[in-house]
Amino acid sequence: MPATSLFAYHQPVHHWTRYVLACIVALMIVATVFALVEWAPIVSTWDARVSEWVQRHRSLTLDRVMLVVTLSADYVVAAAIIMTLVAYLLFRQRWWLAIHMTCVSVSATLSVTIVKVLVSRARPENTAGVLNHFSFPSGHACTGAVVAGLVAVMLGYRRSSVSRYGIYAIATLIALLIGFSRVYLLAHWPTDVIAGLAFGYALVVAFAWQLHTGYVLPVKGLWPLIASICLTSVIGYAIYTFDEQLVKYAING
Repeated sequence: MPATSLFAYHQPVHHWTRYVLACIVALMIVATVFALVEWAPIVSTWDARVSEWVQRHRSLTLDRVMLVVTLSADYVVAAAIIMTLVAYLLFRQRWWLAIHMTCVSVSATLSVTIVKVLVSRARPENTAGVLNHFSFPSGHACTGAVVAGLVAVMLGYRRSSVSRYGIYAIATLIALLIGFSRVYLLAHWPTDVIAGLAFGYALVVAFAWQLHTGYVLPVKGLWPLIASICLTSVIGYAIYTFDEQLVKYAING
């Protein structure tokens, strides 16, 4: 294809400063929460009070709902969804986007793991005693933000403003619900979740920047594939591991 034709398919980002500013703000939130957790004891008191308030409003039915919500951000489910998106990008020969999405996903996992070890913050007391890893930041919150965000960015690509922001709003709600489930199930403190969500958002913005500075990506008819993979992964994984997860999160049968 001639160079002029290639240029015609290029979609430059005119407001690139928005992406840079969004990344900076998100990372500043992570850094601020980290500093407060490390050097402001009052934050731990606030975390405990919020967690106690949430625990007072638990119910048997809501326990199961929140368990399914939290399982939707387990790494098995996240990997299935991300691999589907990467495979689609490879099928469309968008090699750089496929590499970038893979790097975003791997960065989320590695960064959270490294920071957990460096901070070494204890989780809330869990009577099952099986959540042995450190608490800050929340890996599930970060994963939820990354997966929901990447799906939203892909589905919202080149849509009208109303449709695009509607998709973004749904993705944000899903990510927030996943984050809340971590506090509800006594797996994390609220500040763990805030940091995880903010870091995941920064990674999604970085991918969105690359997506909108590349060549046009055909996404028509993509949503049925993504919806089916998401639902199949979440439902299948939840059914397969539900009893085990009840024990893990100390939920009475």
